[in-house]
Amino acid sequence: MTAPWARYCSGGCAASPNYQNATGSIDTGGYATPDLFSRHPLGTNDFGLDLLARSIHGARESLLTCTGAALVGLLIGCALGIPAAYYRGALDRVIGVFADVLLSIPALLMLFALITIVGTAKTVTQAVVKVGGALAIIAIPVMTRLARANSLPFIERDFVLVSHALGYPPGRTGNPGADVAAEVVARTRRQPVGGKH
Repeated sequence: MTAPWARYCSGGCAASPNYQNATGSIDTGGYATPDLFSRHPLGTNDFGLDLLARSIHGARESLLTCTGAALVGLLIGCALGIPAAYYRGALDRVIGVFADVLLSIPALLMLFALITIVGTAKTVTQAVVKVGGALAIIAIPVMTRLARANSLPFIERDFVLVSHALGYPPGRTGNPGADVAAEVVARTRRQPVGGKH
């Protein structure tokens, strides 16, 4: 995931984050004026290093952590919310209580507790995994509620009711009922948050 950013910094649209023009720095100096159409859109620091490239270079771990946490939270939230809306009953109640309990805890307090439990990271990779995992746990109940809420309108559609009436149990391999669950997943994934049903 960091490869495009590395290519961007190493000579695509911005200068390398660690490149310094040693021969020309005496004449030109640092603190180049920001110019969107130049090689240094955000200017340079006092050492003549490109600020845009250094900002992108420093943001790689943050982008990886946040993107990974959002994807993990989305996958687990959909895996919990869609079956809860589809099957209802005890499964819906259990998943609903699980989501409500997690949502009742302040996110910042939970984040501090999770980081304390997993311990201090020794490397950048450990930091990405630990912080990303903690953020994913915070995102799971929100994604679960959103997936359940967006799935409910489709559960009452005719193609689902007809499948139930014909006796197709969902989730069976090789059974037409599995197509119903797949259709619900696909339509829920396309449904925008807060959109009209």
